[in-house]
Amino acid sequence: DPPLKAGVILFPPFVSKEGTNFVGIAVDLWTEIVASLGTKSELIEYPSRQKAFEALEKREIDIIVAPLSI
Repeated sequence: DPPLKAGVILFPPFVSKEGTNFVGIAVDLWTEIVASLGTKSELIEYPSRQKAFEALEKREIDIIVAPLSI
């Protein structure tokens, strides 16, 4: 199976970047979810929520990993 594509939006402490690695509360939670599903994930950075949602609508990514309110 191909890895799940997860869009991330930098928003410390939920999503931060250390070098080329993404870290933070939301990233830790997503990592646990991916492990429980027995699959892999690719994290793709977006500069804004709008760009991430556009990618989601175009099915370029499967999920957004970031603090979002509904």
